[in-house]
Amino acid sequence: MSGVPRVVRTKTTELAMTGENRFHLIARLTDMSYDCAYGTPADQGVIHDFTVEGDLEGEDLVVTDLHVGALAHPYRGCPAIVPRCQELTGRSLVSGWRRTVLETLGGTAGCTHVTTLLLGLAEVRTSAFFLRMNGRVPYSPEARADGRWTAAGLELAPSIVGACHALERSGPVVRRAAQRLADPGGLRGEDPPISEPR
Repeated sequence: MSGVPRVVRTKTTELAMTGENRFHLIARLTDMSYDCAYGTPADQGVIHDFTVEGDLEGEDLVVTDLHVGALAHPYRGCPAIVPRCQELTGRSLVSGWRRTVLETLGGTAGCTHVTTLLLGLAEVRTSAFFLRMNGRVPYSPEARADGRWTAAGLELAPSIVGACHALERSGPVVRRAAQRLADPGGLRGEDPPISEPR
């Protein structure tokens, strides 16, 4: 929308695999204000800019190290809640994360923007799962088409069946992956092409 004042929020999350079931996380939430009545760079400004950086370990993605940064904020007291975020160290992103964050930093105990950023960290479960799958079978058009990549996912977590419409139990993606798992050489791509049922 051009010609009207607006606020743009960006959230980014980066997850890197640093070892077997070990990950490094970087996340950021930034709110920018644009005064489009004038439309010059001087009329825009950062309202909020918060970062989270930390390390995770294990299948439960337990937070082993956590650093929260308050780079830009509207009030002098905003960063006062940052030390309280250390209470999240030792907690799992997989089990009870949302409840833990809200109990620790909900309402006046925290900052809505830091809490929003921390709640979003639960989403890295999907990224961690992708990295684990990719470690077994590299993500490629061939491995996706012939079922090897999804078979690696089924080996790691059979519960992904039914997680979305593409992973419907009776659908072609899950059938192809199950056929791969049934063949001892299936994940290495050693079996002949699988024909679709008629």
